[in-house]
This record gives sequence, structure tokens and C-alpha cells, in this order.
Amino acid sequence: MTRLVSTLLALLSAALFVAGCGGGDDARSASTAGSSTTASSAAAADAFPVTVRHAQGTATIPGPPRRVVALGAADVQIARALGAELVGASTNDSSPDGQWLGVDPPLPGSVAKLPAIEPDIERIASLRPDLILITTAQPSYSRLYETLAKIAPVISYRKGLLEDSGDDLTRLIGAALGRSEQAEALIARSGRQLDAFAREHRELEGKRIVFGQHAARTTYLVVAATAPSTVAFERLGMRLPGSLAKLPVQAAPGIAVISEEKLGLLDAADYVVLGVASPAVGRTFLAGPVVSRLGITERGGIRFIDFNEATVLLAPNPAVTGTLLDLLQELLRER
Repeated sequence: MTRLVSTLLALLSAALFVAGCGGGDDARSASTAGSSTTASSAAAADAFPVTVRHAQGTATIPGPPRRVVALGAADVQIARALGAELVGASTNDSSPDGQWLGVDPPLPGSVAKLPAIEPDIERIASLRPDLILITTAQPSYSRLYETLAKIAPVISYRKGLLEDSGDDLTRLIGAALGRSEQAEALIARSGRQLDAFAREHRELEGKRIVFGQHAARTTYLVVAATAPSTVAFERLGMRLPGSLAKLPVQAAPGIAVISEEKLGLLDAADYVVLGVASPAVGRTFLAGPVVSRLGITERGGIRFIDFNEATVLLAPNPAVTGTLLDLLQELLRER
């Protein structure tokens, strides 16, 4: 199971994420997130050195980062949205161009492409980074935290991998970049987008929904109340079915493994959103002996997305809120 979860993490899109995909107060800065002016740059420089505490230690950044390496999907998404000067970023193997869904603007070719799963320490060091972000990177990167920290200050997750809210990650990364005002503006914009979507789609209020993955004949559902995707759905007026919320969590972020004979539990939901490797995998799932007889199958409530799209639901965050809402609007429309 760990390998499959790691594979989906490597294909990451939470982020994103959210125990808060967005939210927050109105922006404290009139500038658009990711933009900069001479005045704001000077103010950011005055804020350094900055000390950032996270679950794996403490990082002190002496000055405004100019050579940032981002090794998780949300790291890339958030850093890019905040206007970070990226010199290296992890590659999305599920995307033809290697870009993570929702990265805006797309990364230029000058940004070095780094492996998402197997760390290449020599390549990272050769980029001479002055900040390394691993808040949503593969566990293989967090296991090498001490090694990475010898290269440059490292920012890891705040609580645990894929357990932090998108808002918290945005603030964490924003602080390290000296761009806390831009981070708050991004969070505020995300909150407005989420609220507008909820108002425009009152038909979703109270709907029961669960997100997960089906791979290698195994179904994984995100069932924890505090998981980023669960909180994101709740922000939009939807909720996790009670019977699924009672399932034991077996892996982060709040994942339960559902055996084939237990797939009848899916009938408690109005919508089941599953990441799959291909449309053929989805068709095979629907034709299974248990799933084919379910009411939710007859209603067309089981919706499939590819792994690239699943990364946004696995780790929603303010940088990808627009992408997330576009995806949900298409997924949850009546058919």
C-alpha cells in the first residue's frame, strides 16, 4: 500500500491539499500574489534573516532566496504563485510536459527538472540552491532531510506529509521566501473563489462525497475528517458519508483500504471520485461483481479522474483553487 500511495504522491495534485484549500481574511496587500515591486522587494529584504520552524527542524534563511528548489507538487505550485525564483523543480511523470497541474505561469525550460521519487542529491547540490522546499515531497526526500540541510536551508511539512492545510503551507513557504503579504493575498483570493463556487452551486450543499484511488485491484479512500480533500469538500458544503468516516485510517493523508467485498460502502455516497491510471481501469472497476450492482453505479455517481488531476484533490492549496474548482464543476455536473 505504501508504494501505491507513494506513486500517487509522486504524481502530485493538494494542494492540492485542503485542510484548507483556501480561506482567510481579505488580502492585506493590494498587489497580486506572485507580483513584486521595488518597494515590496525592499520590505521583504528587510525581513531577513527569517527563521522558520517545521516538523523536521528549524531553517534560518539569511536573505531573500534567489535560487529555490521545490521538490513537492504543492511546493512548486505555491512557490510559483508567489513569484519565487525557481532553479529546480520536481517533475510530474503523469504529465506530458512534466508540469504539475495548476502551476501558473508554467515553468520555463530553464528550470531544472528533478525526479519526484528518487532524490538526485548531486544534481540538487549542483544547482546551488539557497532554499529547498519539501513540504509535499516524497518520503524519500524527508528521509534525507539532514543531507539536504547541508546544501541549503530546508522547509519541510508543518505537521506531517499531506496533513497540513493548504493555507498553512502557503504561509510556511511565504515566510521562507519573505513574501508573507503575497501569501495572505493568495489565501484570501482562494477563499473568495471557494465562497463564490459554493454560492453558485447550492445543489451540492449536503451532498455526500468521497475521494480516493483505485489501482492494482485495490481501492483507497480518504476518510479522515481532517484530511485536506475532506476539508475542501466541506468548505463547499459537501460532506463525507458517516459510514465511511468511521473506517480506520491506515495511511496518510487519512486513507483507508477498502477490500472488494466492502465496496458496497460506496452506496452511502452521492459522489465517489476515484483516481485511476486509465479509462479502461475505470470501466473494469464499474463492471466488478459488487460495484456493478450498486445504486451509486446505476445513478452514475462514480466519477473517474486521471492521476494528474488526482494530485489537485490529494493536496489542494490556494495556488490551485481555480484549477480544483474547474475540475469539480466538470466532475459533479448532472449526467
